Amino acid sequence: MKKRLNQVEKELYSTKKELERLKREFKAVSTLLPSLKKGVESSSTLLDDINHKINQNYIREHQLYTNFATKRDHAHMMDTIYQLKLQLHQKSSSHNNKTNLILKNLLQEIFTLKKEVFHLERENLLLTNKEPDLELPLPPPPPRKVQDFDHEFKKLLEEELS
Repeated sequence: MKKRLNQVEKELYSTKKELERLKREFKAVSTLLPSLKKGVESSSTLLDDINHKINQNYIREHQLYTNFATKRDHAHMMDTIYQLKLQLHQKSSSHNNKTNLILKNLLQEIFTLKKEVFHLERENLLLTNKEPDLELPLPPPPPRKVQDFDHEFKKLLEEELS
């Protein structure tokens, strides 16, 4: 039992490190977005950079299923995702079709990350067979419900596809 507990603690620690790394990459992608205004020449290299980030996220998908996520990190990630979606939606109105395709891919990637976090939390509860500890302070509520994110995501996808 102690071995399993130690293993779970190690996985939780590695998950926190992984989430910090993902947060840094989200910041990197958000710094790439303002450079879309600079023109078509620079947008081709930017497209390659963003596609590279998306491909890295697909590669990490399997690794994320083996780790756990805390609710506080999940709430922070949801807030970051929401901010990025707002920025992307504001920028997409003034860009060409190629940029709109990248926006669609990013939104799909955000949606898959949200699903992965949900599955990780569910697996965490199943593997530990524990009820959530009520003595720990609860994380602050996210600015919006997850259902609102799904609704906005579907609306943005419909706008981009039409």
